[in-house]
Amino acid sequence: EQPSAQPLWRSSRSLDDSCAATLAAGRVHKQRAFAKPALVAALRRSLGQYAFTPTASYSSDGAVDDLRSAYTARPDVEEAAFDALYGQLLEARGDLEALLGHPLSRGVEATF
Repeated sequence: EQPSAQPLWRSSRSLDDSCAATLAAGRVHKQRAFAKPALVAALRRSLGQYAFTPTASYSSDGAVDDLRSAYTARPDVEEAAFDALYGQLLEARGDLEALLGHPLSRGVEATF
């Protein structure tokens, strides 16, 4: 766990006002400084502890394909850094729904 006097993520709105207009125009929005450097460092430390092993790659219909190299690991998602990242992603999702004015698809896979 990352000892810190400051939280790993901020709790105020996480997306720029330009995000919705950019997405509505069919472009990709890049959120500058989305994750605090402390969160990125904590995630890197955590991921460095896990063994990544080759695994199958799957196409959108669920069939195994060989289009990309895929690796898997089982990180502890209850760890503070992963919990902070997930919290920030959920907040960004809520912000995006508000900025776009309609709900997004449900489910972590559809969202992230």
